[in-house]
Amino acid sequence: MVYWALVAVGLTLYARWQIKKTYEEPMHRLAQATAKVAQGDFSVYVPPLHTADKLDYLDVMILDFNKMVEELGSIETLKTDFVSNVSHEMKTPIAIIKNYAELLRLESLTEEQKEEYARNIEDAAIRLSTLISNILKLNKLEKQT
Repeated sequence: MVYWALVAVGLTLYARWQIKKTYEEPMHRLAQATAKVAQGDFSVYVPPLHTADKLDYLDVMILDFNKMVEELGSIETLKTDFVSNVSHEMKTPIAIIKNYAELLRLESLTEEQKEEYARNIEDAAIRLSTLISNILKLNKLEKQT
């Protein structure tokens, strides 16, 4: 009876060790990686447990996670570039409007110069308005999908 009790305890401990090594530790690494991604770190990579010819469902889940993180990183890069480009595109007409408005304050301007400066201000305002309208349309399209 003692012999079988020791065998049962041994098998139980071995099974527990296998479960921990095979499932609990990889899931813990995946949970840690998920927490990093939630904090904005898209450079996370979780290595699969097995080679490509011996993948199990946990490996497939890890590979899908890695692909998702890679895609999120790409999207984040695109967003950063987009914001940078839009900021630049908005600064240009604002600078034009500001500069021509300052020039209009000069008393030595002819009527033709004033008219030209006013047209340039109007063109820059239209350009800025169009840019903002396009951003709003893009936002609306993004929310629809």
